[in-house]
Amino acid sequence: MTLSLSLSLCGLLAIVRCNDLRRWSQIKLIAILLAGFVPGLSVAAGYVPSQSEVIVLKSIMDDDIDNFLQGRQTYAGNVLNVAVITVTADEIARAYRKGRSIGNRQFSRKYVLLSGVVASRREDESGSLMVMFDAANGFQIHAQLEPIAAARARLLEDGGKVTLGCLLSKAVKGDVHFVNCTFGGDLGKMVWTKLRTYLSDFYAGERAANITIPTLAINIALYAQVLPLDSGCPDDKEKCDAAFAAVRSFDEDPQLLAGVIRRFQDAGLDLRDFEKLHKRELAKVKPLEESVR
Repeated sequence: MTLSLSLSLCGLLAIVRCNDLRRWSQIKLIAILLAGFVPGLSVAAGYVPSQSEVIVLKSIMDDDIDNFLQGRQTYAGNVLNVAVITVTADEIARAYRKGRSIGNRQFSRKYVLLSGVVASRREDESGSLMVMFDAANGFQIHAQLEPIAAARARLLEDGGKVTLGCLLSKAVKGDVHFVNCTFGGDLGKMVWTKLRTYLSDFYAGERAANITIPTLAINIALYAQVLPLDSGCPDDKEKCDAAFAAVRSFDEDPQLLAGVIRRFQDAGLDLRDFEKLHKRELAKVKPLEESVR
C-alpha cells in the first residue's frame, strides 16, 4: 500500500508541552528520534538516515541530556514512559511533612531527579559515598551514590548545586534516603541508550517497541529536509534553535511527508503502528500518484 500523508503535529506538540518547555524546545524536541551514525547506535539493514538527520539527532540529544543534568523534564524519558519526577530537596521535605505514606506514594518506583544544595558528604558503614541535602522543615535528604559516580561526587563542594538521578529507599524520622544515585546527565545517557536501541530495531525493519517511534522518526526526517544548510546545528545552539523555530507547518506541504513515507516503505520499515495512530489523518490526503497527475 502506498501512503501519502499530511500529519498534524498537534499530538506530538502536546507531548512536549506537558514538559513545560520553551517554544523552540517544543519544536526542536519533536525532531528528536533518529537512528544512525551516533555512538552506540547501529542499523544493520533497512533505512539509513541521511547526514542531515544525524545532525538533527546530535543537537537534540545533547539538549535533552542537558535537561536531565539540570533537573528539568525530559522528552526521551516521556516518550519511553520512563517514570521521572523532577523535584528539589525542599519539595521532597514538604511532601513528607504531609505524611510518610504521601511522600512514598509520590516518589516510589520511579527515578527522582533530585536537585539541591550539597550540605555535606560522607561515607556510610559500607563505604558508599553519601551526599546530604539540607531541606526545609528540618528534613535531611540522603543520596547514596553508585560506585561509578562516587569519584566525581567527591569533587562536589559543600554549598554547590547538583542534580542526581536516584531511587527512593526509605524515609525515617525526618530523613529521606535515596539509593542508586548517579548524576542527572548520566541518567539521561542511560535513557537515551534504551531509546537508541528501540530506534535501531525500527530502522532495521522490526516492529517498533514503542508506538510513538514511527511517528517521531517520520517527523525527524521531515525536519531534516527543511532545515537550511547554515542552520548552525549542532554546534551553534542559538542559531540552531532559531532554525527549528522558523520551520512552518508540514500541513502546508503534504507531499513532503508522502516522500518520507515512501522512503520508509521502500526500506521495508514496519509502519503498522503509525497507520493505527494516524488513521484519521491518513484518510485526508491523496495518494502520491494522484497528486502528480
